[in-house]
Amino acid sequence: MHPERLLHLKPELTPIQRGYLVTLLPILLLPSLLMAALLMAALLLVGCGEGEKNATATDPHAGHTMPPAPTDGHIQVDQPATDVTLNTLLEPTQATVISQVRTVRPERKDRIISFLAPGQITYDTRNLYGVSLLYGGRIERLYAKYNFQPVRRGELLMEIYSPELLTSQQNLIFLIENDPSATDLIEAAKKNLQLLGLTAAQIQRLAHTRKPYYTLPVYSPYSGYLSEINNTMQAQTAQGAMPTAEPTTSPLSLREGTYVQKGQTVFRIYDNSRIWAILNIYPADADKVRKGQTTEITLESRPEEKIVATIDFIEPFYAPTTKSVRARVYLPNPDRAIRIGSLLTAKVSAGKKNTLWIPRTAVYDLGQDKIVWLSGTSNSFTARRIQTGVQYGDWTEVKQGLSQTDVLAADAQFLIDSESFIKSSQR
Repeated sequence: MHPERLLHLKPELTPIQRGYLVTLLPILLLPSLLMAALLMAALLLVGCGEGEKNATATDPHAGHTMPPAPTDGHIQVDQPATDVTLNTLLEPTQATVISQVRTVRPERKDRIISFLAPGQITYDTRNLYGVSLLYGGRIERLYAKYNFQPVRRGELLMEIYSPELLTSQQNLIFLIENDPSATDLIEAAKKNLQLLGLTAAQIQRLAHTRKPYYTLPVYSPYSGYLSEINNTMQAQTAQGAMPTAEPTTSPLSLREGTYVQKGQTVFRIYDNSRIWAILNIYPADADKVRKGQTTEITLESRPEEKIVATIDFIEPFYAPTTKSVRARVYLPNPDRAIRIGSLLTAKVSAGKKNTLWIPRTAVYDLGQDKIVWLSGTSNSFTARRIQTGVQYGDWTEVKQGLSQTDVLAADAQFLIDSESFIKSSQR
């Protein structure tokens, strides 16, 4: 109704009241107009929906979509079915799952297997030598000053005053001076000195000059790095572990004036002209490693240099701390440029393998068992126990439980209900 017509119905209104009524009346009528417009729009939408439904009923191909193209050239992707029957819904939840997920098929092909293993450079225990004393006594001069001091073969390490050796020298001199005809006794005295550690040249000089050696030298029998023997090193070596390298500035506990015993091992010499690369093989790769496999080693300190070698020995037990299998690679180090303790990464070539492979995500690990979700009818997936082998990148080897014609879920984790017990079947 127009506002002016409404004013004729109320002639008793004053002019001021008439002005207010003309101004406010359109505002009061606006909500009613909006509600009418919304109602008309809803009727139009319902009419459009009925039209589409009729079009779908007349066209059997309407509403169908094309199956997605394979996302990986090496994986065959299948489109799951769309119908779900009542029998499928009644299956136990711990054995069957209803879902629409991407499916794949196992494939058989050749794959060149390789894996990475971290490691460390250490000493070759076959080049680990000890310096033992042939006679006991007091250290008069000590020329070795600190642990891991480099020494060469024939280098003087210390001089020892030995009362026992001095007495044996004096016996030889006494026989030569007082009974030179007793050749048997003289030869026996020389043999005794030779067993105590004197060389033939020293014994000949002693017989000629008849002046005893009050101190006798101890020379290094090998070249390498000298380290003092202590209880920690002996315990580590007895357990089959390599001794931990101490700082080169740490002093020796031996001092001039210290008494040592006959047969005591006072020093150990490490020859690093040949070294070991100890590789820590993870449990997942333990079945792949074999003696004689080619290995490409990259040192952390020299990443541009590649060292090609072969695995020479595999330790028959797991490392107690890392729970990994350790493999040894023997390396030459003639210029001693590779330092002990250097970290490394090794790429081990495990050869070629022709077998059945599935994506790594398709396998779910239950601890003792590994399962996959096998596709059935009506969008259902059934758990099946399989036996797996090596893992290479994003692929897992299947030893038993699947064939190339099977269809399984590409993501096994997606179908797992954390609150249910999985009941798997075995093929």
